[in-house]
Amino acid sequence: MERHDVAVIGGGLAGWAAAATAARAGSTVVVVDRDGVGGRAATDRVGRFLFNRGAHALYDRGPGAAVLRSLGIEPRGGRPPVRGWHARGAFVVHVMRYLRSDETSSPDRGRRALEEHLGLAGVAPETIAEARYLHRMTVTSSMPVPENGGMAGRPSITSTGDDRILVAGDWIGPEGNLADASLTSGAAAGHLAARRASPTVAS
Repeated sequence: MERHDVAVIGGGLAGWAAAATAARAGSTVVVVDRDGVGGRAATDRVGRFLFNRGAHALYDRGPGAAVLRSLGIEPRGGRPPVRGWHARGAFVVHVMRYLRSDETSSPDRGRRALEEHLGLAGVAPETIAEARYLHRMTVTSSMPVPENGGMAGRPSITSTGDDRILVAGDWIGPEGNLADASLTSGAAAGHLAARRASPTVAS
């Protein structure tokens, strides 16, 4: 069995930032992801519609772009178009309702409630080309509120309680949000993992 200094679970922005940073520091690295590379950086085509799985902005002067540049990647992009970004004569409508943790509403009932809400907004069922309904979704987040110390109060890459396991992602670490946080926490985790794997790596 092949052995590696650092194993990265998840091939999204945070995972690849961690892997690239650890590899640049001299560690041998393996990346494992059941869905392949890219994480949520993917687009699904359904009929004439394109659904972006992870539409997060990357700011040119943000900390995430700085991480990419440190890895030899120059971010490219521009301002999103104001017009012409949707299928002609079609629109994306998103309706949602948060369930209480103790609520036991059935998926059928929940979907009917949202469809009734759409009806009040003038969206008739026969005009819907594509619909997706998600009844429950488990999420983990850390809101940087003042009572918790703001951005510095978010979970750190070492918050697992196990020296062998580090975490990175869009709600980890004191820098940035979403894509920026994924890249900065990933790079920090990769550097620390490499240092722990080989004490000769500069801190």
